[in-house]
Amino acid sequence: MRFDAVLFDNGGTLTHRSSPVAAIRALAARVGVEISEEDAARYWRRSKEHGKSLVEAKRRRNLSRPDHRSAYVAAYAPFDQIAPGLAEAMYDEWKTNPLTMVPYPDAPGVLKSFSAAGIPIAIVSNTGWSIDAGYAATGLDAFVSTFVLSCDLGIAKPAPEPFLIACERLDVAPDRTLMVGNNRIADSGSICVGCHCLILPPGAARCYQRTAGRRRRRRHRLGGVARPAWILAAKICRDALPRRRRRRVACPPCGSPSSGGGWTSSSARCTRRASPRTTFSPGSPVERSRRRSPTARTSS
Repeated sequence: MRFDAVLFDNGGTLTHRSSPVAAIRALAARVGVEISEEDAARYWRRSKEHGKSLVEAKRRRNLSRPDHRSAYVAAYAPFDQIAPGLAEAMYDEWKTNPLTMVPYPDAPGVLKSFSAAGIPIAIVSNTGWSIDAGYAATGLDAFVSTFVLSCDLGIAKPAPEPFLIACERLDVAPDRTLMVGNNRIADSGSICVGCHCLILPPGAARCYQRTAGRRRRRRHRLGGVARPAWILAAKICRDALPRRRRRRVACPPCGSPSSGGGWTSSSARCTRRASPRTTFSPGSPVERSRRRSPTARTSS
């Protein structure tokens, strides 16, 4: 099967962030405060834990730019103990700085391959700032037809609107479109509008980031494709996704029960809307839950 368009998630799929610990140390040094790498890492962990406690702010942070700023500045409050104003500086000069958004080494080649094949690309992201500036900084915006950002819509994935708007802008049918992402809840919402969906294996992006500079890279499997070339554009454009042993599981976006048809790994069908396909890696949480569940062990 050949897809007419591809939708990509952003963070953890095509790009990652530069080191937050290094950013904390650099911003602190700018105001005359020296802080060790260990202390900076401890403050970073504290900010992550503090952010988890801000439930309402976290829920709304990707729905608008003001909400995004207020949520992250509040989460970065521990940095103000290092130096006053460091929380806002961290947001302005690290979190929303286009230069700190770094493409994975294989991302440019993937985007170029799709572009060369004449297949339009959209970035569909839950975010609260203009990530298109990050793509422009690296020249990758030349391969992207449109950016669909939750902060511009006021609606975040897994709601159907971001996927439908992306397909409309690309002038393609959802059932001829592939969605690629790393969040099995947010990105698999695309199957409820009829898109095909490819979910990256958990931790593959982080491990690839750690090993990108080494000659010998650890290989992660992605439906038969290794992470160092995590998506082979020519194969995905030309062939159907690999079929697997059929197992039933509930659809995360709409909760269709496994007993009612639900979702299967070989031919994922959302009983609530359309009949798309999706593929999960063998080590993903969904596959592990299937192996543990008695229902998952029954053939269908």
